[in-house]
Amino acid sequence: MKANVALIHRLISDQDFEKLAHFFDRNNKTKITRHFNPFPLTSQTAHTIVYTSHLDRYYFTLWSEEIVAFHMLRGWDEGFEIPSFGILIDHHYRGLGLGKQIAEFGISEARDLGCPGIRLSVYASNVQAVKLYLSLGYRETTRECCVLAGEREEKIVMLRPLR
Repeated sequence: MKANVALIHRLISDQDFEKLAHFFDRNNKTKITRHFNPFPLTSQTAHTIVYTSHLDRYYFTLWSEEIVAFHMLRGWDEGFEIPSFGILIDHHYRGLGLGKQIAEFGISEARDLGCPGIRLSVYASNVQAVKLYLSLGYRETTRECCVLAGEREEKIVMLRPLR
């Protein structure tokens, strides 16, 4: 079922520790962390996200009251003007077309926050994601070789201007 479904995006609050820790736990699988690895998917990371004061923004996406994705605009805590977008769709909900809607929300949110642009990193082997981001106006800025899960990989940095 491809989706142009009614999704609800909301900031993660200090009431969401258990939900976020559970989401990270059920998605802490090699097939997922191979492409989503900005930080460990642990309860300690969930605790930091939920209980630490920060400028970075972390979101849940809900579909029929189920958490189907975690996404973020971050980099402000490190002093960057242009935030990085990251998205993790729950492995039970992949392939439904949710990524495009969530990525569009990230662009809209960054624009509403007055950001001059939005950046992201994606691995070349994540062909569907690369294709999606290009279709949304992201352009490759750099590409570097790396090793991911013991295999050669290319990490692509992309930027989408918002002004």
